[in-house]
Amino acid sequence: MTVKRALSAELVVVDGKAQDWVQLFEVGVWKGHPQAQIEITPKMLEEFKANFESDGSDLVVQLGHDPSGNAPAMGWIRRGGGLETRAGGRELWARIDWTDDARPAIDAKKYRYVSPSWMPETLDRVTKKPAGARLMHVAVTNTPFFTELPPIRASREGEGAMDKVIEKLRGLLGLAADANEAAILPKLGALEGELVASRDGRKRLCATLGLGADADGAAIEASVGALKRAPAAAPAGADMVPRAHYDAVLKRVEALEATGSKGVIEGALKAHKLTAAMVPWAEAYAKSDPEGFAKFLETAPAVVPVTDLKVLRGGASGAGSGGDEARKLIAAYRETHKASYEAALLAVSKDRPELFNPQQRKE
Repeated sequence: MTVKRALSAELVVVDGKAQDWVQLFEVGVWKGHPQAQIEITPKMLEEFKANFESDGSDLVVQLGHDPSGNAPAMGWIRRGGGLETRAGGRELWARIDWTDDARPAIDAKKYRYVSPSWMPETLDRVTKKPAGARLMHVAVTNTPFFTELPPIRASREGEGAMDKVIEKLRGLLGLAADANEAAILPKLGALEGELVASRDGRKRLCATLGLGADADGAAIEASVGALKRAPAAAPAGADMVPRAHYDAVLKRVEALEATGSKGVIEGALKAHKLTAAMVPWAEAYAKSDPEGFAKFLETAPAVVPVTDLKVLRGGASGAGSGGDEARKLIAAYRETHKASYEAALLAVSKDRPELFNPQQRKE
């Protein structure tokens, strides 16, 4: 447990009467203390106040830094307003209710200083959770650890300049004229985050434009302008062509394919491998599957109207003749498959080519 007794303030006597309000702390850093360098922060001042009010008892102002607790009380700092922060949260003041025995000695300047004693890290007395800095007592003494407080004097000498800086910050951050450090610091933190994000975004933009990370605004603007003025480039890759070129080539290919399939179909008609009724089907087949259509024509037999057939067996008429058999097969196919005459003729001619004599078709 480390108890610190560091700072001191001179008691002020006006017209033979000691003043009740005494400054105990001011934000700053004090070097040269036997225990260590001492730093007082605005957060500590708030913790002193909060713990004092929550402890449930008044704080003794005693004669000297006697840790035994047996030193006589010279006065008391009362709860409910006995401690207050001033100067924008940078000073902690105490109102001392002097005892009847002590006041004459104070008024007579028999004691010149008050010196607070505190612990920088404590636990809440109920919850046992960390509660921060806590005042233990305030001593009246003539031999404080520091008879001078250079940081306090320096702070007061620079107070006017610092006030001007804070006032300027309030205006830049859009804060009220009485905004304190607790309101200013979060705004500064947010502004720092925005600046970091902007810096990182600028680096990424420079890298994308092929510029150095330290490129100025003029270089970035010139690079972006050049990109805006440049003509649109064709997509990268050897297999990519402009859309207009692709559409024109596609039309030419389709026209050539149509011309080619038309010639093939006309040849099939002349060879009697197709009938006129089969032309729409043949055109669609040739367009969707040219290779399949070509194989079909290779194996398809020549077809002719049944009325013109010269049957290989039995002549052109009579019971049991090839012509009668062909007619029956065609009729049966149409009935079974609900097919047209041409489709039935094609199917039967493929299945029974021996019933037909294409050479006689030309006679």
